[in-house]
Amino acid sequence: MSFTDLAAFRLTITTHLDVGSQIADSKLDDMIKIAENKVTKNLRVREMETALAATINSSGYAAVPTDYLEAKNAYINSTPVRKLERKTVEWIYDNFPTRTAGVERYFAREGSNFIFGEAGSEGRVMKGIYYAKPTAMASTINAVFSSYPEVYLFAALSECEPFIGRDARTQLWEAKYQQTLDNANSQDRDEGFSGSTLATTNG
Repeated sequence: MSFTDLAAFRLTITTHLDVGSQIADSKLDDMIKIAENKVTKNLRVREMETALAATINSSGYAAVPTDYLEAKNAYINSTPVRKLERKTVEWIYDNFPTRTAGVERYFAREGSNFIFGEAGSEGRVMKGIYYAKPTAMASTINAVFSSYPEVYLFAALSECEPFIGRDARTQLWEAKYQQTLDNANSQDRDEGFSGSTLATTNG
């Protein structure tokens, strides 16, 4: 299963629904957008991984990338390198109320900024890997969509069925969506541990 453009994807959806051209392209695009947002919220695969490099400013904050969804790992690029642990905003302020610049060991997202505990020191760089929001399918068939078209297809079908008045079939496509989503996420996790040697103990 592969799609070269959005028109081909629309055709596949209407073929599975067996409704021909009964759904206007504009309405179908609305359902596709909803499905796309749904997948973006739940899918976490290597095609979404992007290098993070955020410089801490004079206020002790670092700007969150505009396509940021979630951090996979993060560290301060110092000597020695310091791994950052994710915390909530409330935890940061509760434990570092004075926001004194010092050794960053924790981070949280507050709006469009990362904040740190202790507060960040100007010029230091937060690095790591984050999951980025894929380019919208209305613009291009992105790498995530190309790798996992079945996830997007079943998500779109589950959104379309209620729209055309066939609520009973929604559960079928939703189950297929969840199955393909879980397969994609677990496959990516398994690949991340491939080649690892399990430690054994005597006794």
